[in-house]
Amino acid sequence: MKSIGIKITAATAVVALTMLTGACSNEKPADPTPKTSATPTATPSPTTEREKAIAAAEAALVRYLKVYDELAKDPAGDIKTLESVAGGTGLALAQRIVSQREKRGLRSLVSATRTSTKVVEVTLANDLEKGEVPTVVLEVCSDARKAQTVDSAGKTVEPDAPNDYPKIRYGLSNFGYPDGERWVLAFSDYDGKASCK
Repeated sequence: MKSIGIKITAATAVVALTMLTGACSNEKPADPTPKTSATPTATPSPTTEREKAIAAAEAALVRYLKVYDELAKDPAGDIKTLESVAGGTGLALAQRIVSQREKRGLRSLVSATRTSTKVVEVTLANDLEKGEVPTVVLEVCSDARKAQTVDSAGKTVEPDAPNDYPKIRYGLSNFGYPDGERWVLAFSDYDGKASCK
């Protein structure tokens, strides 16, 4: 399995918590302009193994971020829910951050908004003896200007090194290989400084 070192320190924990939280949010204000009906365009289904892996990885990232976002807004939630969407060092890191949030009484009110996702690498390796499974690395850019984290008193917690446009790499792997499909977050890479601007 592909491995990238995790680079989140205590100094960047708050900003990392905000960035990793809700990066799947793509919400935009409702457009009051009436829409004319149009014939929907069918999205082509992935055909190659590479395309299938990318589609599975993107879906797995959305599932992970949804669960993570729920725990960031309610750190007292069931941390075991992460086990269904993450594995390996990705699971260990997420559990550690959620536990730290609960101890510090932190919760997210407003999450960062994902602005783009780029495929960085696709590895279709499937050598179990070497511990290699299909893995896709995605680079996510977010807009964190309106992101907000508060403490137990409801006071806004400012990150030590604010980053309005964080860039995070997520590695998604098929942990179900070879018996089936179970794409989950395997690792993430964010040092608190990487920016999309």
